Amino acid sequence: MSPVVTLVGRPNVGKSTLFNCLCGGRDALVGAEPGLTRDRRYGHCGDADRQFQLVDVGGLDDISHAASSSLVAAVRGQIEQAIAEAALLLFVVSARDGLLPLERSIAERLRRSARPWWLVINKIDGLDPVLAHAEFSPLVVARHFLVAATQRWGIAELCKQVAQEVTTTVGQDTAQLALGVGQPFRMAVIGRPNAGKSTLLNCLLGEERMVVHEQPGATRDSIAVPLHRSGHDYTLVDTAGMRRRGRRAGGVEQLAAMKTLNAVRDCHAALLLIDATQGVVDQDMSLLGQMLELGRPVLLALSKWDAVTAAQGRTLRAELQRRSTFAAYVPCLSLSAHSGHGIVGLFQKIEELRSDALRNPGSAAALNRILRQVIGERPPPLCGRHRIQLRHAHPGGNHPPCIVIHGRQATSTPPAYRRYLESRFRTAMNLPGVPLKLLFRDVDNPYATKTNRLTPRQQRRRWRLLRRVRKH
Repeated sequence: MSPVVTLVGRPNVGKSTLFNCLCGGRDALVGAEPGLTRDRRYGHCGDADRQFQLVDVGGLDDISHAASSSLVAAVRGQIEQAIAEAALLLFVVSARDGLLPLERSIAERLRRSARPWWLVINKIDGLDPVLAHAEFSPLVVARHFLVAATQRWGIAELCKQVAQEVTTTVGQDTAQLALGVGQPFRMAVIGRPNAGKSTLLNCLLGEERMVVHEQPGATRDSIAVPLHRSGHDYTLVDTAGMRRRGRRAGGVEQLAAMKTLNAVRDCHAALLLIDATQGVVDQDMSLLGQMLELGRPVLLALSKWDAVTAAQGRTLRAELQRRSTFAAYVPCLSLSAHSGHGIVGLFQKIEELRSDALRNPGSAAALNRILRQVIGERPPPLCGRHRIQLRHAHPGGNHPPCIVIHGRQATSTPPAYRRYLESRFRTAMNLPGVPLKLLFRDVDNPYATKTNRLTPRQQRRRWRLLRRVRKH
């Protein structure tokens, strides 16, 4: 594994902004509200020769405050794990706020960790660097860096020095950092708040990787974690709980919802968790519809299955089947993170989705045979005075499998007949659980752009000749 560098500091000093600058992306959730980061987020930094893993964690708060709140205690546990696995610690402070008593205690904690640590003075833009360095001189640190993460000032030098330090100290062979030939199957775990997403991922990983709390909304960001199981590589993405748009409180929850949708777009499939103790609600079906519109294969899972009786489970499955008729092909299973029920079946379904989602739709000849058979059993409806003519089909890509159908007035095919074609193609191609995308294209009329070249006098002569022919 590559060396690990952890960003530590009190809340709202710019750790997540610095993480995005060093990693060259916008993965970490950034906002003015303190305490947005709760789980550990990993990112790759460095150049082609020297690379390391950067870890963003939540802010260190007072010990007394952490003991009084179980959620803050869980976040503090994530920070302690990140410190324990780090080869180098970057202590981030804010030059605008100056040296606070809390930062003195954090410095003492870092000295006791027996890990090398450097001081990163952030938010230096608009201030005197000499005065900022003098403000934090009582911390007595080996090395310090003056940066402005929002302006990207001093970021390149910091990244270069960190990469040289950790790769020289640890002796990491950076040639082994490249991913394997096969890309890991990426799956996003989505659902309403407090549906058991983080608990399920901790169960699959076998460690307390995610912050779990009974309070809804404990997860605010999308965290991707790798998993190797039964010879296959996966990337599981824990996402924030999605509530209805009208019930989202503030800009933080809106931003978390956007991060969830972006995570689904970047994934190969989605696992939709439905809380079995709460039943099926409208928001669950709305999330299912959004995932299908994005063209992602979806697995439905009834979580917390150990908390319901057999009779409640049968009623819940019947209700889910009744309300999800628009996605009857989506497989459904039951899970329990506490007892481990359904975990083996979950990975079996994931492997089936992997093979089906990446499958090629087939040759044009096979698709045309299916199209002729389907049209022969149920012809397309009328469009005005003429019947829609679907003439031929050909493959248009995969993930999801796409079929392009050409014909006369093909784009006017009504939604009901499109759903019929999709269902019949899915059955004939044996693609359960994978959305099938159909694209309709109108055949161009070769005479549509031609104009009548006859003059009015020639047209009258033509009609007179036609009348004479009809008389004889």
